[in-house]
Amino acid sequence: MTRNYGFSDGADLFLMISGYTTTLVFGTLIKQHGFVVGATRLLRHVWQVYVAHLLLFVVYLTAVRYLAHTFDDLHFMDPFNVAPLMIFSC
Repeated sequence: MTRNYGFSDGADLFLMISGYTTTLVFGTLIKQHGFVVGATRLLRHVWQVYVAHLLLFVVYLTAVRYLAHTFDDLHFMDPFNVAPLMIFSC
């Protein structure tokens, strides 16, 4: 458990490792093919991760809203802190 050794948990460790991996991959690409090619491929990768994040967030919001309305308990959204994001919660 990494939280015993500092202010980190599994997510922080994952981000640190993925940052090093990204630096190795795209740093090598920039050295071999130039900054423009490496930067455009890096931005394409960032865009793909961003779109995936948004898609998963929409699926998450939809699941929470569906469960709240299925059990007819709109306060079900409160523990997930998504009630302000639900425009059509009625």
